[in-house]
Amino acid sequence: MEFLSLGGLVKGLTLADIMSGVSQSRNAVLAAVFYRLELVESYGTGIQRIIESYAGHSRQPKFSPAPSSFLVQLPNINENPVIDSALADADKVLQLLAHQGTVTRRDVENLLQCSSFPATNALNDLLRQGKIVRFGAARATRYRRSQ
Repeated sequence: MEFLSLGGLVKGLTLADIMSGVSQSRNAVLAAVFYRLELVESYGTGIQRIIESYAGHSRQPKFSPAPSSFLVQLPNINENPVIDSALADADKVLQLLAHQGTVTRRDVENLLQCSSFPATNALNDLLRQGKIVRFGAARATRYRRSQ
């Protein structure tokens, strides 16, 4: 999927700047109004959120700034892998991890078609066996295979 924003980067900003989290509003007054109306959570977090959402995936977004445009290519990382239904739940999770790189508890719930309790149990079993590691906290908790 591609999105095109006319106008390019704000004068003085580079792609390296925005990739490291630097942001500058093109219209500070309008940004402040949107923030006060709670139409945005905070300013300048979009690029960082995109980068974080692709953490652990082999396919990464591509950012292409130009003088009058800014192109973002977002590869689809939500493809449904083919998981062998005859496998044990833990092995299904490992197969999903092999395909996606990282998973959330919700990914495991969808995979196993269960509630959070059995999904958490499957993840905890893999953690105890040392087959996966947990990173992040609270809603940002993700799991990946052990090195």
